[in-house]
Amino acid sequence: MPYIDLFLYDLKSMDSASHKAAMGVGNELILENALRIAAAGGKMQVRVPVIPRYNDSDENIHELGRFVRELGQAVAGVQVLPYHSMGVPKWERIRREGPVLEAALPSEERIEAVKSILEEYGLLVQVHRERGQGRAIGSALQGEERMMYEFSPITDRVARIRRRYRDTMPKVCIERFKLVTQFYMDNPTLPHDQAGQEPPEPLREDAGARQRRRAHRGRVDFVYRASALYPEYSVAWLFDEIRTGEFRTRTLDPYDMDQKDMDYVMQYEDFWAKNDLSTLTDAALPPEFGDIVGNGVVTFGERGSGAGPVGHFCTDYQKAIRKGFAALKEEALEKIAGMTGRLYGDDAEREQFYRAVTIVCDAIITLSKRYAGECRRQADECADAVRKAELLEMAECLDHIMVNPARTFFEAVQALYLYQIVLSLDGNLHGLTLGRVDQYLGDFYEADVAAGRLTRERAQEIIDLFCLKVAEMNKIWPKHATMASGGYTSGQLITRASPPTARTPPTRSATCSSSRPNALCCTIRLCRYGSTKVRRTSCGTWPLRPPGSAAASPPSRATR
Repeated sequence: MPYIDLFLYDLKSMDSASHKAAMGVGNELILENALRIAAAGGKMQVRVPVIPRYNDSDENIHELGRFVRELGQAVAGVQVLPYHSMGVPKWERIRREGPVLEAALPSEERIEAVKSILEEYGLLVQVHRERGQGRAIGSALQGEERMMYEFSPITDRVARIRRRYRDTMPKVCIERFKLVTQFYMDNPTLPHDQAGQEPPEPLREDAGARQRRRAHRGRVDFVYRASALYPEYSVAWLFDEIRTGEFRTRTLDPYDMDQKDMDYVMQYEDFWAKNDLSTLTDAALPPEFGDIVGNGVVTFGERGSGAGPVGHFCTDYQKAIRKGFAALKEEALEKIAGMTGRLYGDDAEREQFYRAVTIVCDAIITLSKRYAGECRRQADECADAVRKAELLEMAECLDHIMVNPARTFFEAVQALYLYQIVLSLDGNLHGLTLGRVDQYLGDFYEADVAAGRLTRERAQEIIDLFCLKVAEMNKIWPKHATMASGGYTSGQLITRASPPTARTPPTRSATCSSSRPNALCCTIRLCRYGSTKVRRTSCGTWPLRPPGSAAASPPSRATR
């Protein structure tokens, strides 16, 4: 409950018998849960589908209005949803047995009558006719109570980097392809959980040297705004596009790729055709899987079933920021020690997983310390006193984080970004959502501001740079996929909720919300910048009390 700002709550029929006849279950638990949410102090937006001859009778609407009124201040508003038949073709396409709901579309007069009945019970009611109209409820609730936030002007550095982002043609970087290909060829029998986690020492040192020459607090690849390649999952589509020449003629999301890089990639087509995850998955699928391909529901085809790794999730960034990977490695080692000599059933697979965890923890710490070393090297050669101090601050930060919990806002943001890089290096940028960034960083920000170590303007610059660095992380998609979701989409999202009002006080941790006008503002939409454009989007502010443990004691040295 403390983490949910608003429940979208559907109420259809107040009569349990008719509800069961249409939905298969009664409505007792639904009504009971609504009362529980209200009693616990939750907020809900009630949604009422209006379906002629099913639930649009005056009797049902009056009873529903009385019930919603009993929920009191828990109800932010009511949305009336007129029934439509757009789901009928989908039902027919999936060849489901049983009747489709046979109902006429409600008339405009009937919808207005339903709205009027509900308003008799003192409810704020909106009819949801067009996309976005439901926002009126939120706007009406906020009214003059909404806390407004004004951005500080962007700094010269942010403007310069944003201009570079807009003007840079995305490119394909094959360095990861080289390392992964050589490693898989040299280690064909390594357990899958550990494959690719720790390349042989010559490869690891070579990659580190190239990264150190280009370091700027982290990058997934070696070229600015480039996309890495993940052949271990599948890049069969790229082999096809290069061979047919389609790669050079893309009209959506075009990428630059050197001819010598294309030639290098193509020489390993036969190897990956036999060893990528898609090939292994295709071979493991049962024959009956082919019976459902093309049914309009599943998106898999007859081949290439493993091209996308596990994705579309939000991992535990809090643990990375507030605990550090040295402690996580110790947890994994304790698990391994507890299993030694007692491996039964699936325990061998678990033991391999924990060993892979220790490898990853070591790799993350090593990566952070390499960037720290690069910052010190640049500081030694820097004649600008201000930049030199900044590089040394970055070096101290990178030496501390990933091993230990973050101590300051600056360290917390850097740990968040570096962890995102590590996830992307393995996870193919497959919907790696950043989630509630306000909860990860909010108390670090407030502690630093209260102690005089941080200004709002400096915090905004850090977040602006963070957003631009995340936007750098590109993912190349097959040509056919860009037809559905173009715009160099990487799926990295930040969740945002509404600013607080008298009905939703700031102690309720609304994402990017605060009652203080000097709270930090965050740029939120990282997933889609469209062609080579960056958009600064609407934002809220940090919450006063994000959940999680309080920030650790700050360092004695003032942190900019």
